[in-house]
Amino acid sequence: MKQPVRAFSIGLFTAGIILLAIVLYFEKPQSKTTNISQQEMIASLEKDGMQVLSDEEYISLSVKNNPEEKKEGKTETEEKDKDDEQTEQPNEAEDKQEKEVKTFSLKIEPGLASSSSISSKLEENGIIDSANEFNQYLEENDYSQYVQIGTFDLTSDMTLNEIAETITN
Repeated sequence: MKQPVRAFSIGLFTAGIILLAIVLYFEKPQSKTTNISQQEMIASLEKDGMQVLSDEEYISLSVKNNPEEKKEGKTETEEKDKDDEQTEQPNEAEDKQEKEVKTFSLKIEPGLASSSSISSKLEENGIIDSANEFNQYLEENDYSQYVQIGTFDLTSDMTLNEIAETITN
């Protein structure tokens, strides 16, 4: 029994050596990479329909999209955006006072507790302004996994955090 096993293993070893030699000596590289300049790379990306942003542009956009996030090491652009937000806050407070406060009793049933369906119901009933924004808030702050089954009384003057805390407790 030893002889056939040894012969088989020697055959496999020999075949492996032959394949290795073929790959190393006769195989041509399939592609060569070339270093391109940053400008050529940007032109190529824009040709494909993508946009390239500088660090300042990216920070400016991210601050405008996420005003609730507080970041360390603010740039001048972020400070200007913060000043703009502070000047707008009194107007927002006046608008909230002028708006009629709506109340809604949200009933969450088993199997229908997805954060997107809850967000849609709240937007339809005027409790929140944007279902996408509320759904994103739930996802980012890990509330979406802890939504409870039951009936919850919500009002349109509640913040996203207050609504999230109410439906998860």
